[in-house]
Amino acid sequence: MIFIEEKSISSHDDIKLSYKLSRKSRSRPFLFFLHGAGSNHTVWEPIASGLPDYNIVIPDLRGHGNSDTGKLSSITIRNYALDIKTIIDHENINDVILVGNSLGSSIAVEFSRLFPEDTNKMVLISLFSRRFLRFSVLFNAVNNIAYLMMMPFSMKRVLDFQDYVKIRQKRPWYFPIADIKGTHLHVYSKSIKDLLRYPLKIESISVPALLLQGKHDMVAKNAKIYKTIKNLENVRFRLIDTHHLIVNKAPESCIEQIRDFA
Repeated sequence: MIFIEEKSISSHDDIKLSYKLSRKSRSRPFLFFLHGAGSNHTVWEPIASGLPDYNIVIPDLRGHGNSDTGKLSSITIRNYALDIKTIIDHENINDVILVGNSLGSSIAVEFSRLFPEDTNKMVLISLFSRRFLRFSVLFNAVNNIAYLMMMPFSMKRVLDFQDYVKIRQKRPWYFPIADIKGTHLHVYSKSIKDLLRYPLKIESISVPALLLQGKHDMVAKNAKIYKTIKNLENVRFRLIDTHHLIVNKAPESCIEQIRDFA
């Protein structure tokens, strides 16, 4: 996808935030894409390319891709949401549709809670929350152990920027490896740590929202998600015929659903 601008600005706590921006039409909303833990902006390029008539912003979250990390304590869902607000205000953007994948979904929900006046719609893909996660106790325990073990070695490793377009055809097990290759281990683990602590209250969503879940997602409690939102008139629920990696493996379905919803 050809972007008009590749930009960077400073966050509220003086961390460099990198993002790509494409302004196409004054009559179209801005799709603001938020990637998952360990990923970067390139994971969205196949989907963004399929929506060429929309205005688009794709940031690298702090600690990911080309954005800086700052203090480890700053890697929180709240700060991620504040970073999005910084970009929106800097670019004087109105009419925002947040599109979040996994970690990005929780960031979108937190942003809508903090800044409801700036949130028009949300597309939440592959929710990853302790509340809706199978084996959540095991996930949390393994991540906490990994977090403690990784800390002394993480920053000494040279990162290898990952282009998720080029590895799209890889098998599902390869993607966590790519995440770790491209992101410092302590950032990856801290993101998941904060994600598992975050109370994802999807029933409190007040704007129109579309939830996309993998039909064969082995870690998500899709039935519980549906039960939670089934009586909400403003929330749609759709199952995509794939697993947790919807954005990586089923971009065409995402394009179709986003275009229909947006």
